[in-house]
Amino acid sequence: MIRWADRGLPFPLAQPDNLRSMVYVGNVAAAVKSVVEAPAASDAAPRTYIVKDDADCSTRMIYSSICR
Repeated sequence: MIRWADRGLPFPLAQPDNLRSMVYVGNVAAAVKSVVEAPAASDAAPRTYIVKDDADCSTRMIYSSICR
């Protein structure tokens, strides 16, 4: 996408409004730290955590941000 934006090409996908969950790497690190440091982390049953930022972004939104 960065190469397309650098060339000034229009948005290339037919279905651009699909949403993607994004997460800042610092938030991932904070989430991992919280889980590891939880008091019962070693005794707890295995769990699945979904870590993401508040807003979901469409592919079109991501491409527009790259173009800016």
